[in-house]
Amino acid sequence: MKNQENEEQSNDGFVDLSQMNLFSQSTKKVLQNKLSSQVTLLDLSSNHINEECATILATFLSSNQCKLRSLSLIYCHLNHKSTSIIFKSIGFSPLYELYVDNNIINVDNCADFAESLSNNPPLKFLSLVGCQINSDGFIKLFEGLPKCQYLQHLRFDSNSMLDPGAQAFANIIPQMNLLSLGVSDNEIWRDGTNAIIQSCAQQDTLLIFDIGYNIVDFDVLSKYISQTKKLVRLGISGSKIYEEQ
Repeated sequence: MKNQENEEQSNDGFVDLSQMNLFSQSTKKVLQNKLSSQVTLLDLSSNHINEECATILATFLSSNQCKLRSLSLIYCHLNHKSTSIIFKSIGFSPLYELYVDNNIINVDNCADFAESLSNNPPLKFLSLVGCQINSDGFIKLFEGLPKCQYLQHLRFDSNSMLDPGAQAFANIIPQMNLLSLGVSDNEIWRDGTNAIIQSCAQQDTLLIFDIGYNIVDFDVLSKYISQTKKLVRLGISGSKIYEEQ
């Protein structure tokens, strides 16, 4: 067992604990044993993370010892308090990539995350897919997002951004330098998608853009496509065409 652990730690600093379906006490023991300055990539997906585990992880993330660059917490059964504990530490961490897909994130979590991101951590890639984030949550999150100046890749697919959240997002897109953006399946109607598309056209930094499974005005989208000089991949699967067209 000891040799196996050493081999795992020395494999380019990648600790993959995903799909082990550990309960919180087991996750806690693993974190206590595995977290070190050697680790640069940590995948805890599909394990339970309670408040005690979240505190251990948050303390590590904000410590001088931490050299972690990528953290995956996909489907970790996070409660709201655990989520906030972790989010508050991100602004003081060296992370480049963060995946928190398929957890439930509320408005207070988004507010805590926004405040944390205001510290301008080196985060480049953020994925919050399928987290049941509502419009008010996104509006809170967008208060801090532009202050995280290194962000280049955002995945917000399969939430409930709605038009108010989409319009709030459109207001901050010109302050960012995004290379990829996913907002598919967010119950966004024409006004919201128009606002996002027009902001993306104004900034024109996107290489990859997925706006599928929302209501889209194809005249506005076609104008953006004809004018953009950067876009190489567009996702519109399942988009509903604006009714007047």
